[in-house]
Amino acid sequence: MTKGFLSLRSPWWGRHSCLSLLVFLTFCLPHAVGGDSPAPLYAQDFEKEDPSGDAPAGLMNLDGTFTVKKVDGNGVLELEPDPLDSHGMLFGPAEFNAYAVSARIQGFATGKRTPEFGIGACGPNRYKLWLMPATGELQLISGDEVKSSQPYKWESGAWTRFKLQVSKQPDGKFKIQGKAWPGGKEEPKEWMLTMEDGEAPRPGRAGIYATPYSDKVTRFDDLRIDPPGQ
Repeated sequence: MTKGFLSLRSPWWGRHSCLSLLVFLTFCLPHAVGGDSPAPLYAQDFEKEDPSGDAPAGLMNLDGTFTVKKVDGNGVLELEPDPLDSHGMLFGPAEFNAYAVSARIQGFATGKRTPEFGIGACGPNRYKLWLMPATGELQLISGDEVKSSQPYKWESGAWTRFKLQVSKQPDGKFKIQGKAWPGGKEEPKEWMLTMEDGEAPRPGRAGIYATPYSDKVTRFDDLRIDPPGQ
């Protein structure tokens, strides 16, 4: 045997093989194959739901007529525009006050009339990430007050992705962050809107919302809730 070559029968290998293998599996293998992401707290893409059926179990209708439809072979949740009012649907667990909620939404204009829509967290009246095509704004709302906004260019008939996160900070305050981007595009790395709340929100379900001012249907898909920070 060549001098210096480590034999599998050597005393060194016998003493250290298990430890070496454990170190490799713990630190090297996850980087090589990629670690698993935590499972979502809730996920619904409507692919397994009955088309033309009512909203699936686990969703709570606040107001409006929601049905599952197949659009271009894809399952979606569709909101009828009649009556012209503010409509919403709650989903996911009710026991958390810190999480990230995401969804994609499709709306349509009629002439100069445009819908308004978005997602919410911690119950129907706490936080919303809201798109206002009529004014070209994406808004972060707490209660009935717009806390932050920035310009957003919306295209009628296009899908828009929304993500809203509520997270507790080391000082005890809560940070609320939101972003939106066109469907099919890469998610922006940075949050677009941010606010802080010194009062802890009550635990509550996430939500999807729309006001169909254009008298056209609004469609929702890929509802998801994750732990904050994902």
